[in-house]
Amino acid sequence: MQESVLWYVSYSRNDAEKSTLGLVRILRASGKYKVWIDTNLESGTESWKKDIAKTIDQCPLFLLVLSHDVHESKYIGEEIAYSERVEKDRLYVKFKETHLPFSISNMQELRVNLTFEDKFGEMFAAVKEELDRRKTPRI
Repeated sequence: MQESVLWYVSYSRNDAEKSTLGLVRILRASGKYKVWIDTNLESGTESWKKDIAKTIDQCPLFLLVLSHDVHESKYIGEEIAYSERVEKDRLYVKFKETHLPFSISNMQELRVNLTFEDKFGEMFAAVKEELDRRKTPRI
């Protein structure tokens, strides 16, 4: 039986990779959360598209780490659009202060005045608190 995925995490490799990978590493190390990111896939390939769609289909929560370069990414736009189409619960958190693109204006945000870049510990605690509030499944 396959384990369910807790989170699908979307982020820009150009400017938020280090912080996002840190968040994912801490969540995984806690033993309470299962997180999926596309670190071993080449963006835009057919296998990437299939794996992205399959994972979004399986996950109860789509988390977007918002940064400047998210606005320039065609692939992140496709991920957001797909998560909307399949009606996934969506949440975004800010890695860096930036404007909200129109396509995510209806996503719930977490701690609008904080960013991971400035307050990593506080943002991490807020993310865990939000998971508990939503009763998001754990492994």
